[in-house]
Amino acid sequence: MFTISNKPNIASWLTAPMIACVLLLAGCAKERMPKATGTLDIIHTMVDAGKIRPSFRDGSPALFRYTFDINYNLFNTNNNRFGYYEGDTRLRLYVMPDTTEKDPPLLDLRLHLPEGSIQTLVLTGHKDQPDTMLIRDNIPWFNPNDSVMAFRFINCSPGSNPVNIRIKDGDIITEFSQLSYKQRSNFKTFPVLYNTRDYVFEAWDATTNVLLATYKTNGMDNGNQEAFRYRSYTMYLGGVAGATGVNAPKLFVQFHYQGQ
Repeated sequence: MFTISNKPNIASWLTAPMIACVLLLAGCAKERMPKATGTLDIIHTMVDAGKIRPSFRDGSPALFRYTFDINYNLFNTNNNRFGYYEGDTRLRLYVMPDTTEKDPPLLDLRLHLPEGSIQTLVLTGHKDQPDTMLIRDNIPWFNPNDSVMAFRFINCSPGSNPVNIRIKDGDIITEFSQLSYKQRSNFKTFPVLYNTRDYVFEAWDATTNVLLATYKTNGMDNGNQEAFRYRSYTMYLGGVAGATGVNAPKLFVQFHYQGQ
């Protein structure tokens, strides 16, 4: 014989509100979840432009409070790397220090920075004829069993002949060849073993065979190979062939995030 009970099922009327509450909280948490920001490095190789200050403010006037001067032919993560902008972004670039927040910018750009992307904006050309390259970077991944680092090369010397990049190591070995202005190579790996010495990179004019500039890594001669292992770098040739002083040809590097 079955007995029918008219008592309410307490579990059923408690469970429904609890489930609704959990779903609501989960939805709120999802809405508050911050988006993964992209990273933008700005590289300044623009001849005669001096120091450049960026402003990411969309409206007017420009806002310089949260940025630093970007130096010519030099990379520093504090000055050149911006890690909190994403989506459609207005970027204005001003020549410093002869600029106020109300003056017109040297460049007024609208960039699309996809969420979570790593990008490099290269400022090149001349102050009177500015030019840019926006590169979406694919940083190499390294197998932990491989003791290597990676370099790529970009020719940012306006008006230059094609350039060869060699390593100074007794034999003449061309690592990157015939790279014209604004042309870039792929990443290439180089050994970083326990006894590896510092590398000396040389930029040679591929037409005249004239040495333009050199760059030496700093640390492996002193046993600090670990600082280079699993690291990626972009090497730039800035300046003008045949020039002296601040516009003399120069090799410098951009440090990327570690890839392992």
